[in-house]
Amino acid sequence: MGNLHVNFTIQAVMINRLKIGHSRLTHSYLLSGEDQPTCTKCDTVLTVKHILLDCPELWDVQLKYFTASSLKDIFESVDNQSIIGLLKTLIFIINCSACYQYFILAIKP
Repeated sequence: MGNLHVNFTIQAVMINRLKIGHSRLTHSYLLSGEDQPTCTKCDTVLTVKHILLDCPELWDVQLKYFTASSLKDIFESVDNQSIIGLLKTLIFIINCSACYQYFILAIKP
C-alpha cells in the first residue's frame, strides 16, 4: 500500500508542476544564471507547452496518447495516466540527459 501511495503522490506532483509550467529543465536557468534552454530539434525556447504540444519532432508520439489544442485541453480532458505515459515514452525514445532531467526532476518535490 505504501508504494501505491508514493507513486500516486509523485504523479500528482508531476501533473501539478506541468500545469504551472515549471520544471527544473525549463526554469533552472533563473537560478543558475545560464541562458534559457532551447529545444535541440527546433531551436525554440524549451517549455512544457513546447514539449506537450508544439514540438513537431514529438507529434507522432503525442498523438498516441492524446489530441489537444492547448495545455488547458490537456489538463481538463486528458487522463493523467495518458500524460504520464507520454512522459515515460519520451524518456525512453529520446533517452537524453536533458529529457531525463526534465521529466524526473519535474516530479521531485
